[in-house]
Amino acid sequence: MGEPPLEQFGPEMLKMDTYKLKNVVDYIRSFGKLPTDAYGQMLSVERMMEWFGLAESLTVSELQKVEIELALMIEAELYIEKVKRVNGFS
Repeated sequence: MGEPPLEQFGPEMLKMDTYKLKNVVDYIRSFGKLPTDAYGQMLSVERMMEWFGLAESLTVSELQKVEIELALMIEAELYIEKVKRVNGFS
């Protein structure tokens, strides 16, 4: 089962202000769908971090936290697209 979510991360990881994290996630969401490459494939977490210009404005520990959130956003968007295809909505 693993550790409870907050215990999975070291104390340094939890230092990121929750409002700052929310603002970063809101900033990413403000663009609508996540960016894709020329072939319509979802960009990797690393490429998205570059695309949104986050590496220049966050500390290493904050980047780790945002990478986790971004990976979850990618997974959610891919799942929604899959559900739409299966149900004939797209």
